[in-house]
Amino acid sequence: MAAMSLLSSSACAKRAAKERLPTISEDECQDFEHEANQIRQRLCESFGELLRGGTDPEMGRDFIKFLKAADPFGRKEALSFLAPALPSLAHAQQGVIRAAIEVATSSDRPILLSAFRGSVLDLCQSKSGHEMLVQLIDSVPVFSLGFMVCEMIQNCKLLSMHRYASNVMESMLLHFHPSQLVEISSKVVEAAPSLARDPHGSRVLQTLIEYGNPTCRELLFRKLLPEIAMLTMHRTGSQVLRKALEISDANLEQLIAEAVLEGVRNKSVQVANIACSRCGSSILQQISTCRSPVVDEIHSRLAEALPQLEKSRYGRRLVRA
Repeated sequence: MAAMSLLSSSACAKRAAKERLPTISEDECQDFEHEANQIRQRLCESFGELLRGGTDPEMGRDFIKFLKAADPFGRKEALSFLAPALPSLAHAQQGVIRAAIEVATSSDRPILLSAFRGSVLDLCQSKSGHEMLVQLIDSVPVFSLGFMVCEMIQNCKLLSMHRYASNVMESMLLHFHPSQLVEISSKVVEAAPSLARDPHGSRVLQTLIEYGNPTCRELLFRKLLPEIAMLTMHRTGSQVLRKALEISDANLEQLIAEAVLEGVRNKSVQVANIACSRCGSSILQQISTCRSPVVDEIHSRLAEALPQLEKSRYGRRLVRA
């Protein structure tokens, strides 16, 4: 009986607590819906032209003011109103998109992100669109941006060599978690010989070298090994080698020195040609600070080519370094 009494008391207490919980009445639900309808009507009347690709700067400024002044309920309605037109507005009303990304809270972000899905490839290849994606990467928790990887993964090589898309690639390599970048890094490494010779691709490789993990860097340079001796003299290719030498990774330094010496040994390139080129002399100067038998042999071969080096200003600079 005592147990039954305790159970009964417990049940009564739970019912009493439940009755004290805040509830939303049917009338209150109708009030919320009425308020939402009023906001939507006002948005359509004042800013409907935005959804049709309107370019009026004053309308854009007015919408930004509305967005920043709105309470959470009004802001959510405004973002929902704007979402269907987000990709097209990236070109016509960039300020509006920037403001939308800035004011969106964690509960608002699904509205924004759903609007970007399916448009990443087009956006990252336009001036204003790629700037919007870079801002998104800078502002939003990266684990909610996995859809970007999915949409870009099959075009990593082309995007890395694109004037605008390469900036998005760099931003992803800089901010995304390594677990999100396994496939993209692999695609970039596979395309490394071509990317190293491209001004935009070279920057992507340099970002991967600087922010990638040691294993990824080693895979990248093993892919470049047959090219390294010639890349020393290439304007953008040498920048990739220089970045690797700057981060003071002894393993990479050894790989680069061995690849240069191998190119000289098999006569694919002459050490004097490297030393007498603007880019090559700089790379050899950086390599010369390392201490290894490989570097010692490079020094010996440079000494043999001294008469030729003295005829070149870059060769002389290397000799006197």
